[in-house]
Amino acid sequence: MTISENIRWTIGLFITISLSLYAIYYPNFHTSKKLNYRFISFDKPINKDSALKNELKIVYQGKELDNLYSVLMEFQNAGSTAIASQDFETALTINFDSLSKIVNVNIARTIPEKIPVLLNHNDSTIIIKPLLLNVNDKFLLQIFLTGDLELPSINGRIIGVNQISEVKEYSVQYKKNSFLIWLDGISGFLLVILSAMLIAIYFFENRTIAFRNGEFIICYFILFNGGAALVANWGQDVNFMIPKWLTIVLAFSIIPLVGWIFYKFRAKKRLS
Repeated sequence: MTISENIRWTIGLFITISLSLYAIYYPNFHTSKKLNYRFISFDKPINKDSALKNELKIVYQGKELDNLYSVLMEFQNAGSTAIASQDFETALTINFDSLSKIVNVNIARTIPEKIPVLLNHNDSTIIIKPLLLNVNDKFLLQIFLTGDLELPSINGRIIGVNQISEVKEYSVQYKKNSFLIWLDGISGFLLVILSAMLIAIYFFENRTIAFRNGEFIICYFILFNGGAALVANWGQDVNFMIPKWLTIVLAFSIIPLVGWIFYKFRAKKRLS
């Protein structure tokens, strides 16, 4: 090969492997703050207008109610870094309109247990005091209301969080993202193998025997890595994170190791 071809191959090798590592590992080093909420259930367990309306009374703290709704909702730190109590510029609030009246609010569950969720409420607003939420921490609120049930608005300002987002059709989204996680893993595996083949061909073999067209390889890897990067970022929505120490091990050992194995396999095949 001429000097210009060697330079072209060197640049091409560097670009393709760099793009591969970026697509696979960038989401694991990129930190983001994200607070999501979702409505798990809307129940109307007791209604004064039911068949038992002449025999039933709904009384809470000495007051008779026309109906009683139960709303179960969940908040989760869906980002890749903790949200500290100091990050809250304002408290987190759940605001119902004037047609709904809050009767009571309970902490139904926290994951992990014993997250100190402190709150208070009036007839229309629930105020959640600033708290520490580590990655994947979540808490569930059970809200009892009377009147006409309308979806509340969620408000709050948190440093680094652009928007407190609602997750809709959670189970469907989770299944979709689970598929994307598998797709991300498969694409990442293929990228490792292809990068290893390129290393083996470049460092261990005669570069004239295969993949002579370096520009084709570069274009192929750019397209392949674009899809892998997109899938990897979607995978973050369900907090699929590889430990950072493992990414370093993979980056500096797995690809060259597979390349060496590929070279040995080809050498053995040629001898036979």
